[in-house]
Amino acid sequence: MQVEEVRILFSCAKGETHTHKQGFKQLFRRLRSSYRPDKVDKDDFTLDALRSAHILVFGCPKEKFTAQEVDMLKKFVKAGGSILVLMSEGGEDKAGTNINYFLEQFGMSVNNDAVVRTTHYKYLHPKEVLIADGILNRCVITGAGKSLSNGDDDEFRMTQGPQAFDGTGLDFVYPFGSTLSVQKPAIPIMSSGKIAYPMNRPVGAVWAQPGFGRIAVLGSCQMFDDKWLDKEENSKVMDFLFKFLKPVSSAQQQPGHSRRLGGLPCCYPASARLSNLLPAIQSLAQAEQERHRNTATANTPDALCSNWRYTMAAESTQAPPSVPGPVTHPIPEHQAAAQRHRRGGPRRQRPEAAAGHRLAGGQAQGVPAGGGRSRARAGAGA
Repeated sequence: MQVEEVRILFSCAKGETHTHKQGFKQLFRRLRSSYRPDKVDKDDFTLDALRSAHILVFGCPKEKFTAQEVDMLKKFVKAGGSILVLMSEGGEDKAGTNINYFLEQFGMSVNNDAVVRTTHYKYLHPKEVLIADGILNRCVITGAGKSLSNGDDDEFRMTQGPQAFDGTGLDFVYPFGSTLSVQKPAIPIMSSGKIAYPMNRPVGAVWAQPGFGRIAVLGSCQMFDDKWLDKEENSKVMDFLFKFLKPVSSAQQQPGHSRRLGGLPCCYPASARLSNLLPAIQSLAQAEQERHRNTATANTPDALCSNWRYTMAAESTQAPPSVPGPVTHPIPEHQAAAQRHRRGGPRRQRPEAAAGHRLAGGQAQGVPAGGGRSRARAGAGA
């Protein structure tokens, strides 16, 4: 059975900065060996013209899409066609387009920023970023024709899991590009790594669903420019993207194939392992909700007043703490007797002191001090 040749259309309908005649000359020439590349002008930018193609490439469009054109692209994807969108730094604001209106319906959008390298290495301009740890999915490495250092990918994925993959294995240059915002059902496949800024942000993403075409977005069209296509391993990234966007056969249209990019093993854990962990995750979530519910009940005003009354009642029933007095040491009897012997027996109070005490006692009882003294003298004379 003769296999149909894959036809790729490079768009020239939206004022793209990179076309088959400018920027993508070398790319266009390389694709001729395995595909059938062609161009589409503004006059031919219709659904009937796109139906004869398998892949549509936008090299940083500079014009806005109309609502009818967005619906046409959605119908093209629904019919099985694939789209590759390549943008540049500054996103759609700098380019003057509204491509995000189409991409956001598939969980992707291009940010209005730029990726820069924080340290100088190999390339002079800070926006010519060399990324060595930016692969988020091992299928990018295997799809690019490289082998993993760990041998069998399936066995490695089942035994060690995705945390053992550090993102290395495919170095690429990301010149004058922006970051992406990706959410389900789209999947990020490339990031800016740990050295570039913004750090660990998606720069490449894909979307695939059974029965539909596929969409790939890259934040830098300069990666496949004539100047940068042969730098580092940019050409391998290009090979993977076009292999991924090729139409899949009916044998590959099986349940769960959207989680496996292009029929290649995905770095995400198997669904069976996640189902085994589901009961434990649910029990932990229920315990956490119960703890939050108890905390919220205990912090109500009635509960706080009740706790305060209980605390005050408990404190009132408790015995007061005993205060320790001064520590005294008893003196032995023989030492006390020796002290009395040295002092000449028990100490006696002098008469003057005793009289003073009596006078003081008279003042306390309301007797004048002078009158008491005169009566004492009169009594002595009598």
